[in-house]
Amino acid sequence: MVLIISPERKALEIRRAEQVEALERLRLREWRKIIWLILFWNLVSLVLFGMAMAAPSREQGDRYLVAGLLLGYVGMAVTLLFQLLRMQERGDF
Repeated sequence: MVLIISPERKALEIRRAEQVEALERLRLREWRKIIWLILFWNLVSLVLFGMAMAAPSREQGDRYLVAGLLLGYVGMAVTLLFQLLRMQERGDF
């Protein structure tokens, strides 16, 4: 049995497929953005840890260590929170 598809229906299907593909590209871009931001906060944290190890006094080293922990964890948590809220507003889940 041969199905005959009207040109309007075919154009509608093509347009819908393009929309789905564009949405998937947007989602992939958002996940890449999350990954890069998480890596950025890890790098900031590691730099501060390195500064803590090279600090001339223990007090200054402790400050760098605490700053590295706070910036790393808070930065990652805020990044994930904002990105997940943005994805929820868009209707991804």
